[in-house]
Amino acid sequence: LAPTKTYYLVSSNTQTITGLFSADTPQCGGWSAITSFTAGEQANISITAGANVVVSGVIMKDIKITGDKVFTANNSIDNGNNSGWIFPAYVGQNLYWVGGSGNWNDKTHWSQISAGTGGYCVPGPADNTFFDAKSGFTSGSKTVTVDNTSYTHDITFSGNGQAPVLVQSDDQTLNIYGSSEWQTGMGTIDVSNIYYRHTGEAKTIKSNGVKTGKEYLYFEEENKLDLSDDFYALAIYFHHNAGTWNTNNFRVDINRSFSKNSTKATVLNLGSSQVYLLNIYPEFNTTPLNTTVNAGTSHIHFLKISDGKGLITNATQTYYNITFEGVLGRIFGGAKYNRVEFKGNGDLNDANTFKELVLSAGKTYNLQNDKTQTVENLTLGGTPCDVTSIKSNLSGTKANI
Repeated sequence: LAPTKTYYLVSSNTQTITGLFSADTPQCGGWSAITSFTAGEQANISITAGANVVVSGVIMKDIKITGDKVFTANNSIDNGNNSGWIFPAYVGQNLYWVGGSGNWNDKTHWSQISAGTGGYCVPGPADNTFFDAKSGFTSGSKTVTVDNTSYTHDITFSGNGQAPVLVQSDDQTLNIYGSSEWQTGMGTIDVSNIYYRHTGEAKTIKSNGVKTGKEYLYFEEENKLDLSDDFYALAIYFHHNAGTWNTNNFRVDINRSFSKNSTKATVLNLGSSQVYLLNIYPEFNTTPLNTTVNAGTSHIHFLKISDGKGLITNATQTYYNITFEGVLGRIFGGAKYNRVEFKGNGDLNDANTFKELVLSAGKTYNLQNDKTQTVENLTLGGTPCDVTSIKSNLSGTKANI
């Protein structure tokens, strides 16, 4: 297998090696990745007697190897659910960016010390990376390009007189195994796939006004992840897949979709955060039963909804305030709410409970047939010249309040 590339093995098949299995990336020359095509399900490699295995510089996940011995992956990272391998201890280090603009995986830009000589090591999952006042950024040389799948533990941008930018060539992935701090003025972390990977340690995100992501953003840490200031998830799809996310009362902006696509337990602590969904096709989805929502006194705003899924919950959850600001709002799942206001039309699905429900004048509201909306205080707009319509979504079958 070629160095610094990513390889997926199908979990239902076995790759049988009769001569040589080589996945050898030279130390400090970057990293390869070998993983199962299906997360959480092992892919199999069978080594026949007498065959050789040479593995180095590999980040490995969900790979089972069998043979006449245990095999060693030198200078490699056990990313979880591997068997038949020995991973000698890998000790991380601090690495400093030098030389202004350049590609992440070009080791000429990495030094052991701030303002040092480049040419040292391309970062791996245990290495902390620093972009500081001695990184050499100028108005004409300030672009760091993620040119291949890239890795870091903590990543810190700070102290630069000229704020750099972090972009990608083609569609790339940035894997963060620790915490992140962006520098004011960076704009957007313009990388298609950004992962906060699980290591078992608590993580923090300090944004300093910088927007995160382009297409996919994943929170995978099974311990906890804390916001240190306001957070803007520009990624289209934002998946909270494991652990506890503490918003710490800061504002959270979500471009389009917040959901979970894993089976791991998650806890969402919203405190007094103001949460804004910005896209016209928004989704805030906490459906899985192992998703705990501690809403506090938070307020979730759907700003522009004209289509899309809206708010999708389950009946064990309680939210505080929800406002649908646009022309249409949708609720699913049968949760409990402190206050929900529809400023436009609305669809109320499943059997929900509201301390206060506000429906606006001149709008149309569809209630799911044979379901009951339990309301303590109902504010119902409407005048003879601005009539509000409330109806069952199935003609001839009653919906209940």
